[in-house]
Amino acid sequence: ENILKFVLTDGTSIGADEFKNKFLKNKIEFDSKKEKNLVRDYTDDDFIENENLLVNEVIFKPATITTKTNDIEIGPWSFSDLNFSSLREMKALYILSAWLGNFDIRKDNNRLLARKNSSNNNYSLQLALSDVGSGLGTSNSIINKSSSEINQMPWEIAATYIDNNGENETKDRLQMIGFSTIEMNKTFENIPITDAQWMLRKICMISSTQLTQALVASGLSSAGVQLVLAKLNYRKNNMIDNFGLAGELKPSCYSDVNKKMNYDPKINGQVQIKTDAGETVFAPDRNEIVVKGEIKQRP
Repeated sequence: ENILKFVLTDGTSIGADEFKNKFLKNKIEFDSKKEKNLVRDYTDDDFIENENLLVNEVIFKPATITTKTNDIEIGPWSFSDLNFSSLREMKALYILSAWLGNFDIRKDNNRLLARKNSSNNNYSLQLALSDVGSGLGTSNSIINKSSSEINQMPWEIAATYIDNNGENETKDRLQMIGFSTIEMNKTFENIPITDAQWMLRKICMISSTQLTQALVASGLSSAGVQLVLAKLNYRKNNMIDNFGLAGELKPSCYSDVNKKMNYDPKINGQVQIKTDAGETVFAPDRNEIVVKGEIKQRP
């Protein structure tokens, strides 16, 4: 139930339900009273023999993996604790979340950790964010949200509205459009433009290479990586214009982006990165291309 689709060696994709109906003889039964599957391991006898069924990749639904550490988890923390709501870093987190479309910013995902110092064995308290995999999709409201639906990911996230309060008075009002977190809090209600600018400067310190490495590591196809890069860069441009930092950041952080971009890894080459060990890693093809700014299956 956690599998999204199967990618065959010829590049075609089969949804999990279609795969199960076509190639499984025996379906796992469901115990409705216990609300769980009667789990057992599949064997070769469970599959219908088909010499053309050659699976290259198994694509799972969006999920979070938490690695084990020696940190001691104390419990959750809230944006309203202590003086957090007055801290620039906390307010700026909203700008970072909007850039990535991470709508799942809430108390249940905030963790207070006791981290041991290896040099003196003393512990220090650390604030941590967990389950930060929601993003790169829609985040318009609590009802309309999704993760990793790149075609639905808005190009723009910031806008400046002009309030005309009389002939001689004009006040600009900044708003992050098309973005809403699951759990609202007072910290995110009024964000000074200086705090937003501070976060945008931090975002501009992330190189294109670092972004590409992160996106390839996330498992996106080459087409997915290219379209997300374009949208994230366009969002940066959008914030630079609306945060009043064009003079400062345009020379170093602005990117030329074509919203109607086309890309085919077979023609333009697959996206590749190098690991710290010097290994070359390619983002998979998956028979996906970008046509006029949208991911489609190759004809």
